[in-house]
Amino acid sequence: MSRQELYRFRYSFSIFKYLPLLSGVLLLLCYMDILFSECEDKSVRAMQAWVELGTCFVYILLMIIVVVSVYIGQEIKNKTLNYEIMRGMSTFRISIDKTISCGLFVPIIVVACLLVYLFIFHAINDKYDLFRLLLVMLVLSHIASVVLMFILICKNAIIGAIIAFVKFTLIETMFNEVAKNIVSENIQQIINKMCIFIQMENITIDNVSTSLAEVALYVIISFAVEYLLLQCLYYVSVKYLFEPGV
Repeated sequence: MSRQELYRFRYSFSIFKYLPLLSGVLLLLCYMDILFSECEDKSVRAMQAWVELGTCFVYILLMIIVVVSVYIGQEIKNKTLNYEIMRGMSTFRISIDKTISCGLFVPIIVVACLLVYLFIFHAINDKYDLFRLLLVMLVLSHIASVVLMFILICKNAIIGAIIAFVKFTLIETMFNEVAKNIVSENIQQIINKMCIFIQMENITIDNVSTSLAEVALYVIISFAVEYLLLQCLYYVSVKYLFEPGV
């Protein structure tokens, strides 16, 4: 990660401060929902705390998309990417730097908030729960990285953010439904497990039919495949379709 990118990230507090604030609001709603439930058993409440994360996942998704798009959109508006290219930095290096700042630091901030929430309900009890939290962070990293790549490809923060949101919330679900009628059941199950909403459901809800190791495998594969495809598309868009500047 370049010093310039690290500097910009450190001094973008006006943008990233909304991550813990919005996460706190969402988790407070989850907290109130569990607190006013009739169940008093601590183990059941711990399980409910994980389930609530899956329930509010769409809002976490939207929050990350908005924050990343505002951060990258600010750089597009200020022509920061153009200046980096003029100094000789390759577009690939720029995308990697942005991936580290958005795809790593943003999920870490959100997961730090989730960790506090889960500790309140004693939902972190062993290595299994820590592994689940790590998988949640990988899913969030997947989201942030994909949003970033769509924005870089479109060279427009709003369009890239909309495409990413529609892709995660509608296209994946529609493609999964269509696949049921045109592919075998085994292939359809693989496609199903590549969807991030299904992944979050399998992470936050104990499912005897799907092991956590299997969930981790599909989380990693879906992240790697989609990110590599978008990197290829970004390379083609810069090399053959558009000028590298924004």
